[in-house]
Amino acid sequence: MSDLEEFLAHTLQRHALARTGVRNGDAILLIEMLSTRDPVTLFPAAQPPKRGWAEVRQAFQRVASLYSNSTPVTFDLVAAGVSGDLA
Repeated sequence: MSDLEEFLAHTLQRHALARTGVRNGDAILLIEMLSTRDPVTLFPAAQPPKRGWAEVRQAFQRVASLYSNSTPVTFDLVAAGVSGDLA
């Protein structure tokens, strides 16, 4: 299995489950996927930027608290690449 195939096999399903969790009121799976090492920055669509791990985590928890009983999230892969430790 190539690096790209391995990345996609692991990450797409995990990310879809994490996003479904957020839409069901639970951000923990998504939060566990994020880097905790600064600098961490989030540029949400309808809020000011969040800087630092604590602000980013709280932003995802706040968004998740607005949702419940959602349908599963799926993704259509448009493009993907892997190079060293960047994917």
